[in-house]
Amino acid sequence: MKDVTLIRKNGGKVSTLKTGVKDGIESADQLLQMVYALKAKYLAGAVWIMPRGVAFKIAKMRDNQGQNIWQRSLAASQPNTLLGYPV
Repeated sequence: MKDVTLIRKNGGKVSTLKTGVKDGIESADQLLQMVYALKAKYLAGAVWIMPRGVAFKIAKMRDNQGQNIWQRSLAASQPNTLLGYPV
């Protein structure tokens, strides 16, 4: 399954929220729904996990103002971000 997961590791416990969409993400709205569906206490430290093909598709998505929702890192030591969370 081509899935996207928003995950947060809290000590030894991992909280995940998967898309459940068989063929991956079709819109930025689905990603926003995932962020808002994850309990607030798990958002700090959350990261995205996804296959490279899905990442490529998402990296091309834009918001309503025409801005990419995937932000490339400007520093080698920092991860790319998607909707403010590391990928």
